[in-house]
Amino acid sequence: MRRLSLVRLLAVVLAVVLAVPLRVQAQAKPFGDGFLEELRRAATFIPGSPPQQVRVASVGHDGVRVSTMIEGAASDTVYLTYPVYQLRFEHGWITVDAAAPDSNFGPKVHWPTARWDSMQVALRDARLSVVTHEHWDHVMGIMLSQFFEAIRPHAMFTRAQAASMWKLVARNNLGAGIDSAEAARVLVVDVDPYMPIAPGVVLIRAAGHTPGSQMVYIRLAPGKEIILAGDAAWNMAGIREQRPNSVASKKALGVVEDDAASARQVRWLKQVMDTGVEVLVAHDYQWLEQLIARGIVVRGLDLRNP
Repeated sequence: MRRLSLVRLLAVVLAVVLAVPLRVQAQAKPFGDGFLEELRRAATFIPGSPPQQVRVASVGHDGVRVSTMIEGAASDTVYLTYPVYQLRFEHGWITVDAAAPDSNFGPKVHWPTARWDSMQVALRDARLSVVTHEHWDHVMGIMLSQFFEAIRPHAMFTRAQAASMWKLVARNNLGAGIDSAEAARVLVVDVDPYMPIAPGVVLIRAAGHTPGSQMVYIRLAPGKEIILAGDAAWNMAGIREQRPNSVASKKALGVVEDDAASARQVRWLKQVMDTGVEVLVAHDYQWLEQLIARGIVVRGLDLRNP
């Protein structure tokens, strides 16, 4: 049999990947019974070695009460963090989320320069950069980057993210020149209900916190499973205690969630955690530190690019 050319092989793989959501949607309702098994199977659709590590660099660590994050939660003080995750493969990496420059937080906030610079280099040199949703504290590290022109060809937003990102950014006056014209200069895709993007890595459509929210399922080479859940909950207490994000804080920030969808997602995240899958929400500094201490996530970015 004649060997397929690389172009034809990629076309075959892409056709399989794109066909999967239509077939899967009838089998397992998103965030319902059997959905985790579908994600596990989807993680095998793209040939190759899965990521070896999930690494992270983060900035922030502002102190707030849990009750200002999660409705009805305790009044203990917790800390907020703004991460860039690095899915480290043998050759190269994918980034998830992009934090935001300290200038977006006001004159009294200053990120550690070396750490911020490493996050920017990770975004610049990534093979692909995705975000869990379109809020400014997850995307401005890309959109206001000094390396934006280098990041742009591999920055991939969902259509829902692109549709609302520009409105959110303009409304909050977070950067000049970020408008609908920029949408044509990045990769825009549809994810429904999920889409494999690399060996062991699957994007999951998760509209709820925002219209463009998504999660990232990761199956590492050693077999460990991790879900980056973005702002499905602002603190892990929301998942552990099955509580929504704070109503007062959402009102103050102008955040309008789909409450029913968010509750369904949080319930599912608790269920998959109970099976041994690790779940990270974006802003819970203490939980991130625990996962680092357990060796689930590795502190610092590996920027070697052989």
